Amino acid sequence: MNDHSATATNGPTQPCGPEPLKVVIVGAGIGGLFAAIALRAAGHYVSIYESSRFALETGAAVHLQPNVVGLLYKYGIRPEEFGAVTCESITERLPTGGVKFSADVKGVGKAYPYPWQLVHRIDLHNALKDKAIDETAEGKPVEIHLKSKVASVNVAESTIALHDGQRITGDLILGADGVHSIVRTFVLGREAIAQPSGVSAFRFLIPISDVKADPATAHFIQTTGDLIMISGNERRLVMYPCRSNTELNFVAMHPDNESEVMSEDWNEAGSKSTLLKVFEDYSDDVKALLEKVNPETLKLWKLLDLEALDRWTLGNVALLGDAAHPFLPHQGQGAAQAIEDGAAIAALFPLGITPSEVPDMLNLYVESRYERATLIQSYTRDSGIKVKGSKHGREGAMDPLRFSQYNFDHDSYNHAAGVLKKYRIKNSTYQRMPLSFGPTASPRQTLSGHKRKMDMEATQQTAFMTFKTKKSYLQNFLPEGLRIEAPGGWATATYSVTKLDKVQWLGGRGYTHFGLYIHDVIKVTNPAAEGKASIGDFLAILFENMCDPIITGREELDFPKVFATLDTSQLGKSYSLTAGWEGASFCQLKLSDLVPESDVSTPSRPGIWINSSTQITDGMNLALVNGPNSKSWKAGGSAIEFTDLVGEGLDMTFPTLGNIIEGLRGIEICQVVASGIRAS
Repeated sequence: MNDHSATATNGPTQPCGPEPLKVVIVGAGIGGLFAAIALRAAGHYVSIYESSRFALETGAAVHLQPNVVGLLYKYGIRPEEFGAVTCESITERLPTGGVKFSADVKGVGKAYPYPWQLVHRIDLHNALKDKAIDETAEGKPVEIHLKSKVASVNVAESTIALHDGQRITGDLILGADGVHSIVRTFVLGREAIAQPSGVSAFRFLIPISDVKADPATAHFIQTTGDLIMISGNERRLVMYPCRSNTELNFVAMHPDNESEVMSEDWNEAGSKSTLLKVFEDYSDDVKALLEKVNPETLKLWKLLDLEALDRWTLGNVALLGDAAHPFLPHQGQGAAQAIEDGAAIAALFPLGITPSEVPDMLNLYVESRYERATLIQSYTRDSGIKVKGSKHGREGAMDPLRFSQYNFDHDSYNHAAGVLKKYRIKNSTYQRMPLSFGPTASPRQTLSGHKRKMDMEATQQTAFMTFKTKKSYLQNFLPEGLRIEAPGGWATATYSVTKLDKVQWLGGRGYTHFGLYIHDVIKVTNPAAEGKASIGDFLAILFENMCDPIITGREELDFPKVFATLDTSQLGKSYSLTAGWEGASFCQLKLSDLVPESDVSTPSRPGIWINSSTQITDGMNLALVNGPNSKSWKAGGSAIEFTDLVGEGLDMTFPTLGNIIEGLRGIEICQVVASGIRAS
């Protein structure tokens, strides 16, 4: 009985739905919330543990430059819908009064795919929170646990412990808990405490209506979307609009020894009299502007800095945002870099990443983010004000566009996705063209480059005809180093036609293949000697009617596959195959007088020889129809016929198959040993 009645030459594959990761994020600031949104959209289950109650003021305004606006848009967050103002110009004013220079930056929105926006931090935070828990958004809503302060992290067990004793385990733990990060201590194995930079900053908002109503200050808001800087000796005042041009946001930087910062809290109250004292040498219009601050909303912020960490990840735990790279405010990139971190992580953790792969993916996170984030950190330090005793900053005015090309021209998600693609290509089971899009799916490889598991899920029907023929003719089909190990001058071979359906790697579709298998073939290590290798079947040719299995089989296994149209039909007790090319038929295989068989067992044969050095033994020719639902029919008669075209007629009708057809029809069918159909 033919053993190729169930050949799985491009075998059936196991459907395996990817499992979401359980992601635990410590900290619900801008970086933590955005990472949660992006990982939720990727299909993972995300929980955030936040120490506060979201009851505190979370700051003034922030820059959203093109490099981050695109990431927000990607997840349906449009800052202009919650009050963002487009930055249209940058003005440097002199501390003694008057304009030093002004630059129109409306062109940024044309030079880059996304605008440069100015938004209130609270409004951005609220929008992120709403998106994270939105029941209608893509993926399972994020769970946010407030008043849940983390006490420790067990990196080895991928577990966090809260102060109330609760322990939470995740496949991936992200420390987004800010400059005073608890998670950072456990990733580094030591404390890394951010140090004072020598600069503090007052933060406050003034209603634009108040500024406009005063003739002494109205000129500050004459230009819509104007970012104004006034740099003096060891101090700098930055102002820009937000909240739909209703509020003017201020950051007033100065040496930290000129103001009394009692703590390193972001929300420490500031003194209006101290603010006025710090900027007493500025022009009268600026002092009139500062007089309008509401002392009850004035905040004082000690600017902290932390040198680049030696690592951001350990095991299944990673840091992001200020926990990994605290930013000074001099370029307005702090929130942007935290969001870029979250986008990169989401790109590196598509659905299907397994818990065992998390450490490798986090290494790619560092690869995709570390250099950029730390370089922008360095740029930011260089852009700060120069004060006595500080090693950072520069004298005089800063150029806010100095690093704009590097800062703006980047998509963190796409960049990280490219890093993942290159990693998967490098580590894929097979590297086949086209490589521009990552690993290519096949019966033996998933789209992520992993080895694909085989199983019995596909259905198949195989018609076969095993026959005896002259060994000397078949031997010519074998490459040097292989020979037919059969007594006398006879050999056996099989024509086998298999129709596969519900093939998972083809999305549940199917195809047909038709091949010639020469049996009892061995490898001779030394053709002049008697030493033998394992016995197997040699696959001389395999016609297939779908290009994808042909390409994968040829490129991955060197299978001798070519394309042909393969039309099969079964009517009553008869079966037929017609093989052709471009409308012309070159072969017909017919089975007749088919009757059911009760015994459907088929022993497995050894591997298939592809050439003298390659034998496929990993389930490529197992008898896969021996299940409880298998069926078998024995044929009373069988025959195969090839076209009688010769010479130019054969070559012109079948220009790529003529030599194959000529070789096959030269095989003399001396005796049919067995024929029939097997199906599952």
